[in-house]
Parts: sequence; C-alpha cells; structure tokens
Amino acid sequence: MENLTMKTKQVIATVIVMALCASCSHKEEQANEGAKKATQQQGTSQNDGATITLSTEQAQRFETVTVQIAQFTETLRASARTIAAAIPELETSRPLVIFETQDISQMFSDYTKNKAGYERSSTQLARIKELQTNNAASGKDALDAQTDKNQNEASLRESESKLLQIGLNPQKLGALPVGAVMMMCDVPEAKIGGVSMGEETEFEFNAFPNERFRGRVTSIGNTIDPQTRTVKVGIELPNTKNKIKPGMFAYVRIQEREIQAISVPHDAVVSADAKTFVFVKKDATTFERRAVTIGADNGTEFQIIAGLETGDKVVKVNAILLKGMSFGY
Repeated sequence: MENLTMKTKQVIATVIVMALCASCSHKEEQANEGAKKATQQQGTSQNDGATITLSTEQAQRFETVTVQIAQFTETLRASARTIAAAIPELETSRPLVIFETQDISQMFSDYTKNKAGYERSSTQLARIKELQTNNAASGKDALDAQTDKNQNEASLRESESKLLQIGLNPQKLGALPVGAVMMMCDVPEAKIGGVSMGEETEFEFNAFPNERFRGRVTSIGNTIDPQTRTVKVGIELPNTKNKIKPGMFAYVRIQEREIQAISVPHDAVVSADAKTFVFVKKDATTFERRAVTIGADNGTEFQIIAGLETGDKVVKVNAILLKGMSFGY
C-alpha cells in the first residue's frame, strides 16, 4: 500500500512539472507574439539581415534615385618620400648620390662594389683565356678566374635583388643626374596596372605647399608587400635649386584619366564599421542595406566600383535614418 502511495506521488509530481513547463512555454510565445505585433504597429519590422520593412506612409519619406552612369576623372593620389638625391661630388663635381637612410646607402654601396668586382673579374677571365690560347696561362689559372667571376656575379645579383625588392632600380640610381631626386611611393595592387614607365607625375610637398613639382616614373617594383598589398614605384624629379632633401614627404598624382562609371549621390552613401553602404529600394516598403566599394569623386557623386548595377533604386534622402534602423542605433 505504501509503494502504491509513492508511485502515485511520483505521477502527480510529473504531471505538475509538465503543466508548469507548458504554461511557461505558452507565456513565452505570447510575449514574442506581443513584441512582434508592437513592432509592426510602429511601422518597422525587425532587421532581418540587411533588410528593413516599413509602413507605406513611412517608406514615402525615403526618396530614391535610379543608379546611372556618370563621368569621373580618376586620379591616383599617394603619399611619397624622397629616397635619394644626386649632388655634385666635392672634388670632381661628378654626381654623388645621398640617401634617406643609412641602410639604403649601405645596400647601394654594396651593389657598387660588387658591380666593380664583377667587371674586374670578367676582364681578368677574358685576359686569362687569351693567354691560354697562346699557352701563356694554365688550365688552373682559367678555372680560378672563372670561379672568381662566378662568385662576384652571385654577389652582384644578391645586392641588385635587395635594391629591386624595395622598388629601387640600381642602374637608375647610378645614372641619377646632378640636381635630381628619386621619390618613392606605394601604389595599391589594384591600381598598379594603370601605372607605366615614363608616365608624368605631379608632386605637392609639405615643405612647399604653394608649389608643384613634375617628374616621371622610372621604376616599378617587382614584388607586392604582403602586409599592405602595395607596389613601390620610383619617380625621378628635377631638383635644380636643391630644395628637396632626402626624407622629405609629399603627395603625388600619378594618373589622371576620364572614365564612365556607375555613380550615386554623396547623400546616398553612409559608413559604419569601417565599411560603406547604400540602401536599395526593393519594393514599395522594403529597403536592402548593401555594402559598396567607392572610387572617384566628381564633387557631387561617388563612383561605385562594386555593389550596385545600373537601374537599382538607391535612397538619396534620409539614408542616415535607415542606417540607424539597420544597425539598431
């Protein structure tokens, strides 16, 4: 009888627990449904991903413009610094190249020494071979001369490679005329295809804000920096008055061309979380937040490189309000 009582108690306890769980679940569903209805009554649904749905009355506040093609002047503007300057050598008046840093100076000095060593060993090998044909030199002499040349060539290639790796053409540096400087700038990987040898450039130096200096591209790096995804570009610049000093900073404009591209008004673009967005109207009451990549600026519109197509309808009035709704501000 006692066992039956215990079983009865267990059954009753289980029924009570199940009833409590069902009650809590029902209350939670009612709360969620109530929150959903309240949001709908306010005219804005919860942001599902990158989409916002408004009431018809609210949607009318967001005027749109149809995405079209516009004309832009595309200019590549980058920061630059003076790597080297050629000044007259004190005794001979020949060009003496001075550098921004001791490290670059040492690399160029190593290159110059290795080049001289290679030229000397090449001349020596040619002389030994000529003597060998006249039986005036042994095979060992020729072998030693060949080994010496090979070693000097390896050293020359190594020092040349170090300079090329940082975007400096050693031949161009060696031929830098008196009264000229070598500038260096970093060009984004995506833009390097538009830079060509001999292209004209224009510089604005921090030290000379009211002056413009023109130069030409003389070297383009052979490697891409894995951290910044940029390529080093060298530019030779006249410096007849010796105003520009190694280490000076400037801004350079490398390319300027007219292009036709997709555009949107400035007011249509918003920024958040280090990204750029616009809001595309999908139907009468629905707006989609869409990330875009902007390019040139013609003063009133941004070039859109990626993210939109012609015919899209983009919000141009009150886009900042949609930004707040979209990100929950």
